[in-house]
Amino acid sequence: VDSLDGLTVETCLLFPVTLVLVVFWGVTGTGAIPYAGAKLVTLLIFAGPLTAIPLVLFAAGARRVPLVTLGFLQFLSPTLTLVLAVTLLGESFTRTDVIGFACVWGALVIVALEGRIRRVAAGRSL
Repeated sequence: VDSLDGLTVETCLLFPVTLVLVVFWGVTGTGAIPYAGAKLVTLLIFAGPLTAIPLVLFAAGARRVPLVTLGFLQFLSPTLTLVLAVTLLGESFTRTDVIGFACVWGALVIVALEGRIRRVAAGRSL
């Protein structure tokens, strides 16, 4: 499915539920819009489309990039976020985090080595 078509279907499916929730929260007085100023309401209204633009661009770009590259970037992006969070923002990085991080990157190394071994074996068998 094309990225814009998929986003349209998702939006159409979620819009009725979202509308009911926003109206309910507004009627009960627990929503943000009745108490927010014009600036915050404007930011809330434009947050959806602003969030959708990178998603559509990512989906369009993902179709043009080889899956191997896309898969690697899907591992690299959270790793860079983690490094920035720990080094610049002072987030904690516990022993459990290290173990989980090592497992994920260890699995990535195994997958990469397996692919390399297959390519070498296929080259020798020819």
